[in-house]
Amino acid sequence: MQTTIHLGPEQNGLTFPQPLYEKYRPRHIEDFVGLERPKRVFEGVAKSPRPCALLLIGPPGTGKTSMALALAEDLPGTLSHVTSQKCDVATLDKLAERFIYYPSRGNWWVSLVDEADQMTDKAQLRCLSLLDSTSRLRPRFGGGYEEGVAPPVIWVFTCNGIGPDGTELPRSFEPRFVGRCLVVNFTQPCREEIATHLRAIWQKETLSEKGPDFEGYAEHCTNLRGALMALDIDLLAGPDSLPKPKHTVSAVKAAVSKASAAKHPCARCGRLVAARFHDRTDILVNHKCKHARRCGTVTDNRAEACERCAA
Repeated sequence: MQTTIHLGPEQNGLTFPQPLYEKYRPRHIEDFVGLERPKRVFEGVAKSPRPCALLLIGPPGTGKTSMALALAEDLPGTLSHVTSQKCDVATLDKLAERFIYYPSRGNWWVSLVDEADQMTDKAQLRCLSLLDSTSRLRPRFGGGYEEGVAPPVIWVFTCNGIGPDGTELPRSFEPRFVGRCLVVNFTQPCREEIATHLRAIWQKETLSEKGPDFEGYAEHCTNLRGALMALDIDLLAGPDSLPKPKHTVSAVKAAVSKASAAKHPCARCGRLVAARFHDRTDILVNHKCKHARRCGTVTDNRAEACERCAA
């Protein structure tokens, strides 16, 4: 479903409670944490707008959609939004008909297409005509077409990237489509920037200098949005309940690595045996070791032979 959003004043000045990630979502390009190069690109577009297509690639929670919203606010422009997996040929045809008319706010249309890597192949081919010089063609009286002025549209396509840092192009994209876009990579802010941002939010919400381990959130959470959601939990729990984040990806890997290196005594001879495959050393499932034919030693589940057997 595509929607046109007018980013004007709040209706009747009413405000409603919001989660932290929405309450502190950047409303302007300059408000983003980190993202220095993407901010310079979008500031340049806002200062000197022109018809173009921007393809934003990066991990989830890095601000790709929010950056498009901030662009529409700073231009200002009228925002058109195509939600995930709704971008097909019929939707693009409706947008093309709409963009013939003058925008209701500002001088520009900002067309945001989320999860662009989920577009159909035919939709990507349809975009080729919308993103090149053929978009200028206008019907001529009496028949035929003539070249006119390009519609005032700034296309913003977002997608989650692949690869170690999440900034590589997904394989579902048509090369000709990518060739008509300005590719902008979004990366995670550094830990210091995230921790500073979280600390400022905590102080503003609680009016207290005492807070949780902001550096721990920055280290263990996968993105800034996740860190804000984790901080929201501490705010709901109250300023006196400040547990350190647990059960994060890094913490689980560290616990498994530590348990894998642990040793336990052989059930018969008492010698220490490595239990490399355990994730919990307090659960012991006994069975005969692989060298049981020699000494019959009983060890923990999947453990190697005890040191006496190995000798």
